[in-house]
Amino acid sequence: MRSLHAHGFGRIHSSAELQTNNDGNQFLLMAVEFEDRILTKTSKLYSQRVTFRSFDTLDMDRVADLTAGRWVVIDGTCDAVAEKSENGWWYANPRVTGRVHQILDTNP
Repeated sequence: MRSLHAHGFGRIHSSAELQTNNDGNQFLLMAVEFEDRILTKTSKLYSQRVTFRSFDTLDMDRVADLTAGRWVVIDGTCDAVAEKSENGWWYANPRVTGRVHQILDTNP
């Protein structure tokens, strides 16, 4: 199977942080949110979010600039992690692994 490719821009929901995997390698991790949507049943506003991670040292060097509320242009491959919520519902959490191409202070 070929991987899916993601490219776009979004607002940083949670500031980037550096994490270390089981092999001792560092990577950057942050949540990026996209368009605002309205739930049809409840009329509540929500945003689509993805977990973004980068293993690129250039991105890790900019971790202090990747703060909540700023906008980023990203691309990479995407997949999803299946998780079970506290109430027993299964859902897929989308994840993009790639690069940060641009950091902006306003919506492009």
